[in-house]
Amino acid sequence: MGDSELQLYHNARCVCDAWEAVGLGFTVTAANIVNASPPFTVGLVAHLYEFLPGVYPQETIYFSIDLGGEITHEIVLQNLSKKRVTFFPRIIGDTANLFSIEYKPGPFHILASKKIKIPIKYNARKINRVQATIIFCGELSSPTPACSVALNLQGKAVRLKEHATVKISAPLYHPLDKQQKINVPYAVPNTKYDIFIAHTQPTPETGMRIAQPWSELRKAKIPQLLSLKESYLTVAEEQTEPLHMNITCVLPSQVHFWLIFTNPSVGDFIIKLDITPTLATPQEFLGEVAVASHCNCQIEQPQENSACPRTVAIQIPCCNHSLWFAAAEILRTTLEHHEFEFWIQFTETRVGLLLLNWFIGQEANSAYNELSPIFNTNVTYNITSSAPKYVKVQHEVTVKDTLSKGVVQLSIHIEEGAPNPLTFSLTLTSKDECEIRTYQVCIREIQSDHDLFDEPTLKQLSKAKSINHDIKSKHASGKSISHNRN
Repeated sequence: MGDSELQLYHNARCVCDAWEAVGLGFTVTAANIVNASPPFTVGLVAHLYEFLPGVYPQETIYFSIDLGGEITHEIVLQNLSKKRVTFFPRIIGDTANLFSIEYKPGPFHILASKKIKIPIKYNARKINRVQATIIFCGELSSPTPACSVALNLQGKAVRLKEHATVKISAPLYHPLDKQQKINVPYAVPNTKYDIFIAHTQPTPETGMRIAQPWSELRKAKIPQLLSLKESYLTVAEEQTEPLHMNITCVLPSQVHFWLIFTNPSVGDFIIKLDITPTLATPQEFLGEVAVASHCNCQIEQPQENSACPRTVAIQIPCCNHSLWFAAAEILRTTLEHHEFEFWIQFTETRVGLLLLNWFIGQEANSAYNELSPIFNTNVTYNITSSAPKYVKVQHEVTVKDTLSKGVVQLSIHIEEGAPNPLTFSLTLTSKDECEIRTYQVCIREIQSDHDLFDEPTLKQLSKAKSINHDIKSKHASGKSISHNRN
């Protein structure tokens, strides 16, 4: 048997399989088709002419429900003949078994001139629109053969409802490693779900178009504020393996992610992540400052009186080291070790800024918007104090170059009657509220000039100056310093 004849038999076998699937009756084999005789061909054509139109859908039944919901529609089968007929239902094109016949799977026997109602249930386990065909194959071997009846079934999720919402609190500017258990709505053991990430809420109109497969994002090395260790969610026989997440918050506002889990043969579900950044402790300690015990101010804004012995100048770093630390941690989870070692050399430099801008890109990437404070080098901050009763501070300050290694002077006035020593925090919030800095200051009232230069004060100031060096040395060693930043 030659290759061409083998191909003929293969094609004929496919035709026979389709013939049996739609229940056309009239037994046909591959040999009948390849070596068809004239009498057989005439009988086959006559049979198809009578019964083939019944397997062509004449009507569409629409099902609309929220994702994860169920809805049932009834269809009516009527017997117009004067004898009983039998139908065998078959659903074609439904690989995930989203459509089913409730109560009784068939066959259905309909008495003469009678009709029955058949409930069809749709389980909306798919985000995208799905279609299938249900064929009620008429029994052709009985004395009263019946033509088949076919209907199109179309299911649509009208609202992509989240299966669950996970609320996570993550420290601002510090990475958070978390093992998150995912509750899977479908009790199908030994399955794997592909993971997609969306930065905006999916809708029936957008479907899966706004989501990106995490497996591709991972290979493309695109920086992400949310990084997953696994490319798939695995469901074992008894429980779901936890999902390992690495989260780095850069903006002080709440961030949302939608994780979409898909399995072609089971279905889809959505988990929403609400990530709230927290800033529990100051980022840096600026040291201990001494002030005189008496005030000689006679003005409403005493912090503007530099001659007052209780007015001091606090030196605020131009660069937000914590912000750059967070950017470096995002790249650490994205790059290979040797690639990261190259990039970290340019931290907090203009070359590093250009490199980061090029690396992230301005495409549809959440990290670009999240890291926007780094790209703003001229920033004005509103200033607040944790002890407004005792600390008078100017309302705002402008840092003209946030990449500078220098400092900006911030004048504050300590009111008489303040606790001694007085420890408080200064919070600098950018005008666009995209960046927050917090610094801790300790004020100690002195009785003589000798106290201005005591040993503890010098130690604290030395500690404050070493913070930036500590960040770079820790990054260079390849270790996380999130526990050493406070």
